[in-house]
Amino acid sequence: MTLKGTIVGGKNTLAIINDRFVRLRDWIDDYQIVKITKDRVFLQSEHRDIILEILKDPRLLLVDYNDASNDLLAAGDSKEN
Repeated sequence: MTLKGTIVGGKNTLAIINDRFVRLRDWIDDYQIVKITKDRVFLQSEHRDIILEILKDPRLLLVDYNDASNDLLAAGDSKEN
């Protein structure tokens, strides 16, 4: 999932995740949106909680740090096996 932006204020707090506008308590896959701030979205599922952050440097990719097979690469770099 990729957080592209948020609109925070009043009753109409929104987030843009995977090019889709979502609100508090909406669902994306198995995750429910539980909190939206100016640069983060907090999601919960039955088994896991995650926090999406707006990337400050669009060249970076987000990885699952619980997955030891992933490395953080800059866009355009290649992973040598």
